Amino acid sequence: MNKSQQNRIKAAMIIYSLEQALGNYVIENESVANRIASTSLQNVESRIEDDKPSTIVALVEASYLNEVFDFAIGITSDTSLHPFIKELKTLCEALKIFDIRNAVSHPNRPFPESYWYRSAAIASDPLIDKLSLFTIKEALIAAETGNINEPPDDWIYSAKWQIPNTLPSIFEHEITGLLGRNKEFVELTKILSKLRNNLIAVVAPGGIGKTSLVLQFLRDITLTPEWSNKIDALVYCTLKNEMLTTQGIEVVEAIDGLDQIKTSIVEDLSTIYPNDQFDSFSDACEVLQDKQILICIDNLETLLMKSQQEFIAFNQDLPLKWRVLVTSRVSVDSATTLPIEPLNKRYAINLTRDYLKKRGDNSVEHKQIETIAERANYNPLAIRLTVDTYLKGVDISNSIDSSQKNIASFSYRNLIDSLSEDSVSILEATYAIGKASKTDFISLLRFSSEQVVESINELSKTSLLNRSTNSYGVDNYQLNESIRDLLLLNPRNISVRSKIGKAVQKRRSAVASQDAKSLQSGINKYDQNFVNPATDDNNKLLLFEVNKSLSYKNPSLKILKSHNTRLLEAISHQPSSTQLLYSYARLLDRLKNRVGAIEYLERARRIEESPRIELELSTLFYYESEFEKCIEIIEKLIDLNLHNDEKSSSAFAFRLVNVYLNALLRAGNLHKVLDFTSEWKTKGELRPLYGTRRALAYKRLVEFEIDTDPTTCENHLKEALTIFNDLFDLEGYQYYPCSEAFKFIKQIYAILRTKSLAKILSGTFKMDFLSFLSTHFFEIVSADNKLSIDGPESTEILEFSYELFDQNNPLHSVPWYKYKAQKIYDDEHMIELAQDGYTLVTISHVPISDEMHYYLFAEDSNFNSYYLNSRTYEGSLVDWAKLDKGDMVAIRYNQSNKKANPATVILPIDQIEI
Repeated sequence: MNKSQQNRIKAAMIIYSLEQALGNYVIENESVANRIASTSLQNVESRIEDDKPSTIVALVEASYLNEVFDFAIGITSDTSLHPFIKELKTLCEALKIFDIRNAVSHPNRPFPESYWYRSAAIASDPLIDKLSLFTIKEALIAAETGNINEPPDDWIYSAKWQIPNTLPSIFEHEITGLLGRNKEFVELTKILSKLRNNLIAVVAPGGIGKTSLVLQFLRDITLTPEWSNKIDALVYCTLKNEMLTTQGIEVVEAIDGLDQIKTSIVEDLSTIYPNDQFDSFSDACEVLQDKQILICIDNLETLLMKSQQEFIAFNQDLPLKWRVLVTSRVSVDSATTLPIEPLNKRYAINLTRDYLKKRGDNSVEHKQIETIAERANYNPLAIRLTVDTYLKGVDISNSIDSSQKNIASFSYRNLIDSLSEDSVSILEATYAIGKASKTDFISLLRFSSEQVVESINELSKTSLLNRSTNSYGVDNYQLNESIRDLLLLNPRNISVRSKIGKAVQKRRSAVASQDAKSLQSGINKYDQNFVNPATDDNNKLLLFEVNKSLSYKNPSLKILKSHNTRLLEAISHQPSSTQLLYSYARLLDRLKNRVGAIEYLERARRIEESPRIELELSTLFYYESEFEKCIEIIEKLIDLNLHNDEKSSSAFAFRLVNVYLNALLRAGNLHKVLDFTSEWKTKGELRPLYGTRRALAYKRLVEFEIDTDPTTCENHLKEALTIFNDLFDLEGYQYYPCSEAFKFIKQIYAILRTKSLAKILSGTFKMDFLSFLSTHFFEIVSADNKLSIDGPESTEILEFSYELFDQNNPLHSVPWYKYKAQKIYDDEHMIELAQDGYTLVTISHVPISDEMHYYLFAEDSNFNSYYLNSRTYEGSLVDWAKLDKGDMVAIRYNQSNKKANPATVILPIDQIEI
């Protein structure tokens, strides 16, 4: 007995002991068997023979290891052992003990050494002691000390071929094994696990490995207990009538036509169900209609090329629980399709090396092995043919050429010659473009939409075109690598290829330029102007143009209407492209059709969950005053942490927070604003936004509470004042915070000048307000070109605040404000001056200058203008410098033809300051 066999028996001893211990535990606790889930019992009861009662002993005997675990978990519910038994099952799943149990049943298959150590790990785990499953540890000790005691044969072999089937006993790929198909295995498992998928097609050109993939997959699931709940029996038949060898294409005997398929299925079902008799295919369907039968038909294209509708009718007439899995070179209408690609480079190289070794040649260098894999386009059949040809004495280069020609002929002969002229043009266009969309075909070939759809439908029934769908739901088409090689050597329409090639080059150059600009700008998927790289070039250029137009403040209406027409046309070809739907919604919003914009965004979000679609929609809801809808959407984005610019983008985070806080403010959810902005100082570039909205929330609270809660009102004003003060210290004087701060100052001013309201504010707060004005007011009004320090609103606020306190008022000492004290001129002096021939004038204009003004302009009571120069002023220069707009002086002047008469003497008028 070799080491592998010893490890198999030792692992079997432990797993057998585990299964027995768990089973005995379940039987011993039969009194609480009602805790076991009914679904677990039903799955096992179906395996018990009809003449036997469904006792707990019978159920345990008919169960697989994982099902015995489920029984034990159910029985221990509400006990202290429950978490231990669940943890033990989880550990068994992690160590793949259930797969090892299955491997024990197949002595002719490899048994990795790791399987023994995993089994030993289970037996030595402390959970075994906690659950008092001592027989398991005894089995481990016996195995380690060489006391080998093989479990009963009926237990060991009870798992073999658990699902009855008629699969071939030998597979062609077994010489090397199946390499590099894990992804396809996972996808096929998902598809077949969904019972609603009753027709599944594995589609690829010849030689890719469809049959090998499906046979290996089906063999594996027949050996997997979990699949026995989904499949009762599996029948396999093949329509392969050709075989490609080093001698060329050989014709082989095979099933031909649907009638022979039915006959083959009936024969297989008679073998699987010997106790039933079937007179015909329809009789078998009727007798076994409640069975879950999986029918696998290999190389279905042989039938489909003759009549696809006949096969569709056959499938539709099958019992509801029967399903069909096919392999085909052409697609199958109404089937759930799994396309198969060539192997990736690593696995193709490994396949080449393994096949050479199996054929007895270890002399080929790695570089040559890599060349074989690459030149064979990573096609498994082409690799095997190349190696076989090489081993017959043909050099590697000629072996590769020979296999390529044979594969192309084997896979595509007769297909291209049977195509329509339009379909050939589509092939040539795809050759030139590389990856093409329906829009590409329409714009470059000047085809109508109907022509394109008809041609693609024709090509979709072959394996000439591979279709893929990008993240925006757009279908793209590529040539199979082998058909590219075939078209390279044998062009079908060279003029179409040349024309398309030039147009594509020009378009790619324009797209590359725009892509570079987007990359340089740092645009990502969250930004409004983002265009997904997967978008076809035609639509890329259109979307770049649309984004450019929407970036203008006042774009041309004519251009917007042109975009509208082109986007609608693009959407008609790609109705599931959320990229197009999103951009069209933005365009509609700019065209003042907000209802239409919302409709298209709703349509887009039904196709794809996209944060930028959600934000755009919430923004439109905000502008439509549907604040609750707006808030609901944005809070879901916040749950995803997308208000953090590190998780999205700066522009996206700003828009999200801005719309959200505005909606909360408009909806009156002020305390929610305060909660959300509590850490506003930590928000980096968004700090001005958070801080300003927080201050605004306090401002709104004051408006609501000023008549009902004066104390709280002052506290809220203090909070807002502190926020603006800190914000200006931290961020400087940005336009938006300054604009809101000016409104806040006006609010406080309005309270202070209203006697009934002014009482609610303490002297301390008033002094804080004056300090805030003296520190920030000049910068606040300077940040907004609509405001000025001399404007009527500013003047009114400053004059009132200047007079608010006589003592310690900080406004009294600011350099940027000169208080205009109320002046009363001496009437007697004014009369004397008038009697002496002086004219009384009021200063109407003072030049704006950082230095002292040397001239002024004034008007008399009849609005005559006068020019005043400091050289003719009879007072001191200090008094002259204090003269301002509205002040009065007495002058003598010379009459002049100019607009302003020059003063020859200027006298101050006595006045009394109040």
